Amino acid sequence: MQKLGFYLMLFGIGSLILNSFDMEFKILMWLGEGYASRIAIASAGLLLIVLGNINNKDSDENQ
Repeated sequence: MQKLGFYLMLFGIGSLILNSFDMEFKILMWLGEGYASRIAIASAGLLLIVLGNINNKDSDENQ
């Protein structure tokens, strides 16, 4: 889950940066010209990273 979150965050933030230079990742070209979807992708990635860390801490305490 953390790996997927990392990639989502990477693509979300990278897409925000590239969009300011009038460039885009080919896989995210369908997003168009909005910032909300890029921020949502980065936020979803951050959420997955945090949830993955919480899950790992819980499993370490149980052992």
